[in-house]
Amino acid sequence: MPAPDPIPARYARIAAAFAADGFDALPYQEKDGCIGVAAVSRTSRNTVTGAAKRVYYVEGDHYQMGYLIGLLAEPDVSRMTVEFAHKIVFDFLHLRALENSTAEVVKLLEDLIVDVVFRLSQSMKPDIPITLQDELRGILDGCRAANPSTLVVWDDLWALNFGIDCLLAHVYGGGVFAERGIPPVFLRVPYMCNAVFLGAAATGGKHLFGRDFMFSTADVFQDTATLIVYRPDTGRPLVSQTAPGFVGSIIALNDAGVAMGVNMLPSHLCSPHRPGLNSLVLVRDCMENATSAPEAVDRIVAAPRGVSWLYPVGDRSGRSCLVEAGTQLGPSEDIPYFAGVPHYYEKHLPDAAYIEGKRAKYGTPAPQRGLMARWNDYVYPDDYITDYNEHLWKAFARSGVTRLEEILSDLAVDLEALFKGDFRALLTAIQEQLRAWIARPKYDPASMGPLGFIDPLWTDSNCPSTFYFAPQRESTGEVLIGTNMAVTPEMRFTMMNQWVALLTGDEYDDMQWRYDQLNLRVQQAVAAGPVSWDGAWALANFLRPGPNPTEPERTYHGGGAPDWQRIQITGSISLCDLDTCTIKSLYGYYGDEPLTLTLPRYL
Repeated sequence: MPAPDPIPARYARIAAAFAADGFDALPYQEKDGCIGVAAVSRTSRNTVTGAAKRVYYVEGDHYQMGYLIGLLAEPDVSRMTVEFAHKIVFDFLHLRALENSTAEVVKLLEDLIVDVVFRLSQSMKPDIPITLQDELRGILDGCRAANPSTLVVWDDLWALNFGIDCLLAHVYGGGVFAERGIPPVFLRVPYMCNAVFLGAAATGGKHLFGRDFMFSTADVFQDTATLIVYRPDTGRPLVSQTAPGFVGSIIALNDAGVAMGVNMLPSHLCSPHRPGLNSLVLVRDCMENATSAPEAVDRIVAAPRGVSWLYPVGDRSGRSCLVEAGTQLGPSEDIPYFAGVPHYYEKHLPDAAYIEGKRAKYGTPAPQRGLMARWNDYVYPDDYITDYNEHLWKAFARSGVTRLEEILSDLAVDLEALFKGDFRALLTAIQEQLRAWIARPKYDPASMGPLGFIDPLWTDSNCPSTFYFAPQRESTGEVLIGTNMAVTPEMRFTMMNQWVALLTGDEYDDMQWRYDQLNLRVQQAVAAGPVSWDGAWALANFLRPGPNPTEPERTYHGGGAPDWQRIQITGSISLCDLDTCTIKSLYGYYGDEPLTLTLPRYL
């Protein structure tokens, strides 16, 4: 909680902390004896706008902290609620094919997405912690105090924080889209994410946690992203990489040396009727309450989740985990492994007895209320690879490709009966894109090894869509790696779904390639000796463009373009030192200078 010293002394201490981290503190704002401080970086500027980067410190109860953010950052909150919240929803459309279409189905789809984000998300309130609802009210009131003509309104603020989870519950699980006859090929999931944890492999025995959160900026987030130090009256102090208007965290680090982030995970294990508590807001909730990685995982297990996400978690003791989470199930309810699996794959998959037998053989803990926790000492059950993968590859080549092609052909008939407008050109464009990734890949056992690649290049398409068991490459216990796919066999079943396969399309191969590429780089770095802070940063930022990008990433984010500095970062890149509670973050443009905050200085 805030120190009891007078406000001038408290402000002087916070200003000194910002100065030590390379920032100049601006005059404080006050709410009921609590202060909020904005600080301007002395060296880091937005490459495109030229504006100096800002960070924030707020204290008090959640309403007071929200109020102070509204006072300090009303223009950015306004941009996030007015521009970002309204633009981001259309990144879930298959825009490459839809943007120029006049088909009636496109207008219906746009209306459905807006309805889900701005109306259906209102039903999520019972599952959202009241403290964070209070913080949202504080943000709104603070914005009104800072600018009586503010454009920030409650519905937009709520949609900004919870609308994407509501939308994803329907996008992943079908929901209103399936009910209205909208095929998944008209939808998309924008961008993806990477995570890496380094335990004893780091220099000096440090525990380092790196994140590359990949999500659309909607041409707004690159200018509003920031770091906020929260010092709540109750709960743990933390530093959050976020944007004003969000109460959630893309990545957060608390004073106990626990860090947590979130990766997208396309899975049918969702509850469109109850999206629940997930993603950025769940990260914030966990980091305010956890003193260790196991405590954070317990809180994820207990949360009323309704959307599939992957949560990387680590602490300064060396414990790290990738929580592969679906909707929260009952205490004794098992994952519905075969729900949604196409019939032509079922005979090539293990039964429930096999799953139980492998858990016993490998000492794998059972699922916990709809999630699997893949800890850094997890032993991957390789039997799934040797017993089933070759058969699954062949089943995809023999039946899966044929069925997907049949679905594409049926679309023309179904849509013509339902909708009017120019959808023939639209359908042709979608068919061309999908046929590019439903070639007949061949199984290569060598690709399953610890340094293997199923897709040697990020442009390759050798995965049988989502219908296989992905190998865990890392096995030393010192490192843990994740992208956007479940690795535990139990949660892999939840991705083996025709809707999910059509939704992810050729982006699924990219998930596997990023995992394999990051694994290779991490294993090489560990083999070369202790990994330094700079070395860990290079791993977290391994998809960077220019100035001399290495193959095969050369064109991943615009590659070696001469103006690579002006390429937007789709989300943010962060690295946490869990021992010193220090976070380094890069957001905005690749030419921007990263920012660093050392949490203990502000406490």
